[in-house]
Formats: sequence, C-alpha cells, structure tokens
Amino acid sequence: MGAMLNAWCISPAAAGGFQVSGFSARATGMGSVLVGLPGEPTTMYANPAALAFLGGTHLSLGTTVSLPDYHFIGVSPSQASSKMNTQVLFPPNACLTHTFPGGVGIGIAATIPYSMKTDWGEEWVGNRIVTSSELRTSQITPAVALRIGKHWSLGIGLQVVFFRMDLNRRFGEFSTPETPLPTVYMTGSADVAYGFEVGTMYTPGEFLTLGLSLKSRTRSMIDEGTVAYSGVPLESSVSVLPNSTFSTSVTLPDQVRGGVSIRPIPELLLSGEANLVRWSTFKNIIVRIGSPQYEQRIEQNGWKDVIALRAGVELSLSDIALRGGIAYEPSPIPDAELRPSMPDADRLIYAAGIGYAVEEGLMLDLGIQFMSHRLRTVTDSRVQSAPGSYFNGTYDLASTVVGLNISYSWK
Repeated sequence: MGAMLNAWCISPAAAGGFQVSGFSARATGMGSVLVGLPGEPTTMYANPAALAFLGGTHLSLGTTVSLPDYHFIGVSPSQASSKMNTQVLFPPNACLTHTFPGGVGIGIAATIPYSMKTDWGEEWVGNRIVTSSELRTSQITPAVALRIGKHWSLGIGLQVVFFRMDLNRRFGEFSTPETPLPTVYMTGSADVAYGFEVGTMYTPGEFLTLGLSLKSRTRSMIDEGTVAYSGVPLESSVSVLPNSTFSTSVTLPDQVRGGVSIRPIPELLLSGEANLVRWSTFKNIIVRIGSPQYEQRIEQNGWKDVIALRAGVELSLSDIALRGGIAYEPSPIPDAELRPSMPDADRLIYAAGIGYAVEEGLMLDLGIQFMSHRLRTVTDSRVQSAPGSYFNGTYDLASTVVGLNISYSWK
C-alpha cells in the first residue's frame, strides 16, 4: 500500500497552470485583464466594487473553452514521446447584476475558477503516476458594492466553493501483456468551503479607471473520498484490501489584483493589470487512506508566489469592438515537483477578440487566446515513476482558449 501512494498526488490548479483567468469573452480577447475593466458586469469576478458603476440590470452567460495539446518526452534518457489524449474543457460562467440609482450595486456570479483534466492513457510511461485525472472547483459569489461620492466605490463578496477531484493510476512493479498492472481509482467531493473578496474602484472620469481587489484563500476538505481497485491479481497481497476511503485537504491561495484602464479617446481603451497569487501558502497535501490500513503522505512542497502580467486594448467602431491583448503567466511549481497530473510551464499568451452589438442592450462577444508554453526539461524530479526511477523528462505544452459570451442590459 505504501508503494501505491509513493508517487500519488493531488494537483490543484495554479496561476500559470490551470487557473481559469478569462472569465468573459471580452476579457479573454484582451489578455484576461478584468480587475479595472469598466462597464463590464463580469468584472465582478475579479473586483466586486465594479458593481457600483454599472447602472441598471445586466445578465451575462458564457463559457471558456480550453483545448490543451500536451506532450511528454522521456523518461530520461529515453527520447520516446507520449501525447495526451485530446481533452476539451468548457467551464461555464454566469452573472446577474443590478445597480440602483444611488450607486448601490448587487450581483451574483457563478463560475469554475480552477479546472484541469488529463488523460494520458493506460499504457503510457507515467501510468504509475496518473492515467487520467480531473480537478474542478465551482464557485458562487454573491456581492454588494457601494459608491462613495462620485468617483470611489467599495465592494465585498462571499466565495462559496465546491471542490471535486478524480485521479486514476496503475500501481505495482512488474507487468506483462497477459497480466497488466492493476488500477486504483480515487474520487472525492469536498464539503462546502467559504472565503471572501473585497475590492475598490476609482473613476475620476471616463478617461481613467483604477481597480484593486483581494481574494482570500479557501480550504476544501474531502472526508469520504472513495478508493476502488480493478485488475488486482489473486496472488497479490493487495487483493485482500476491500474498496476503501481517503481524506485530504486542498488550499487554494489568496490573490491580489491591481489594474488600470485608460481611455485617451472615446473609441480607444487601454487596460493592464498585475495579479499576485500566493502559492507559497500551499505547502503540502496530506493523504490518509482508511481502514483496513492507514497511510499518510506529504506531497507538493516548495511552491512559490507568482505575479501574472496582462495588457489589453479595445477599439470601438460603431456596433463592432475589436480587441487584442498579451499576458505573461509564470508557473509556481518547481521542476522537482512537476507532475504529469498537472503539467505546467511559464507561458506567454497572445489574445484577440471581437464584440458585436446586435441591438440595443444585446451583445455578443468572442475571444481567443494562444498560449505559448516554455519548453520545460526536468532533471531533478522527486516524483517516482517506479521504484528507484524518477520522472525526469521534457514537457512540451500548448493550449488554445476560446471565450464565448452573450449579455443583455436593461438600463
């Protein structure tokens, strides 16, 4: 049983990893800038203070489709290449807001801020670490904002977080075509976790908007996750183990975002932001397997704080808005802790988008991002793919993200 857990981990999504940063198609097309973006209801995802300046009622519905294309070359010194099976992720987003004439704004948003899914197959070189996995955090955020005078606003929101994870892997030391390695399936849903977010926005005029927000960390606890086995040979000592349970906890980090939007002329909007994600608070994961045996492992050490930088531009031409953007998102994961259950690398993002005003109040938005990941070679891995063998090799990653939104406003 100890050998089974030796290379097992839960891999949470990370800024620069699988954190969903483009919560609307408008933001996706502008490099995921959001915290200081004016006149946009989905800005409440990043900054609840934006509610105070919207005016009227706004409804936005959409999704962010992610298309990862991942390869692993190794284990070193081998140059064999493994390609992850095609995955399509489409976390939805929705928000409804209303701002009263006095500058009091209320709203509720629902989204999936962290989403990750891998499927490397049953026979690939890292199948003792992961064959397939999925991690998903759903969040509902009710929020309220108050305008202070003409130019300032303050907002606060409640984070209601639902966390779920699935991880499948093979275990054991030797296999043949006639007797492949057994598989273990681990699935769990956490109790509801809570956090908060606060923000402020300053708009001295239409030419300038400043935004600043803080999101607290949240800790999700899985108490009754299930552990199931298949393909265990009768002669194996593991065959005496019935299906069992596991418990663990995952802490998603606190974040600080600051941004500015400048409108030098009415038709042109320039926006930028910095996003600090405090992944250093994520020190380990403790996994406990229930009866009849007890096992504890501490994994995922040494993560670091990261700052993502984003910039975007929007040009409004009658009923059409043209957008572009660029972003840099570093990885928080050191080489020694990098795992194929969440492959990650520093990435440069190129974005473009378009918005179309169908009629008064009705808007359609499309955004697309091309993510160029740095080629990442690991030579000092602490992840074991087999007894005495460490998972050194090269990760060659690329991703495409497409954002789609439809929104309607009642003034």
